[in-house]
Amino acid sequence: PLHLIQMKAYQHFHAERVPRLRRPNLAQTFVREVQKPLLERLAAYFESRPQLNVPDPTVAARMFAGTLVHYLLVQKVMNGDEILPLESDRLVDGLVRMLTSQSPPSDE
Repeated sequence: PLHLIQMKAYQHFHAERVPRLRRPNLAQTFVREVQKPLLERLAAYFESRPQLNVPDPTVAARMFAGTLVHYLLVQKVMNGDEILPLESDRLVDGLVRMLTSQSPPSDE
């Protein structure tokens, strides 16, 4: 059931289990100067387009950015593209469909 998945995810990402960086000032500068503006712009974009049917633009912005960062880390930085192959276009198209609750295009 979905609520069990949510509970497990919360337990896994509980703040006490996540290691902190040694240089918090540098990390906070990155978050303040790069991540915050990016996430705010993405959320504003989702919010300004009601036809996308995004229920929570702030969460959608984090999902979108987080998915792309994860993809780049695993596929490129960690050389995972041979182990977990996935075309970037397929990832982005699927992510947009999921965030906007759209059905995949038919193969007709």
